[in-house]
Order: sequence, then structure tokens, then C-alpha cells
Amino acid sequence: MDNLIELTELELKMLKLDLKGRFYPMTATDEEFAALNSVIEKAQKLMEELNAYDELGSSLMKWFFRKYQEQQK
Repeated sequence: MDNLIELTELELKMLKLDLKGRFYPMTATDEEFAALNSVIEKAQKLMEELNAYDELGSSLMKWFFRKYQEQQK
């Protein structure tokens, strides 16, 4: 994949928590909240760069995580 997805450890942790439905904004630290927002911004940017609107399905985050996993292989 030409569009390398780079995530910090905290961004990856927050992405996984969000996918599991275990991200709770009311208890998140400022750093955790900022990390998740960063992941969302990266996902939106990649979606636009790849013009992948039709690939998304029901979840931008699931799509983004799949793309991340594909590049790890």
C-alpha cells in the first residue's frame, strides 16, 4: 500500500478500544481523547485520498483498521 498508516501505540490502543465499543469519552484522559481524534482524522484523510467511499461499509474505523492490518503483513 502506498499510503502508509502510521499509528502511535496510544492511537492503536484507542482505535482497538473504539472498535470494541469500550471507549468512554467521559472517563478518557485528554491524551486518549486526542489520540482517538487523531485516528479519526487519519482515517478520513486516507478515505479521501483513496476515494474509498464505496469500500467503507458501515464503519470508517473498521475499514481503517483493516487497511492498517493489511499493511502489517
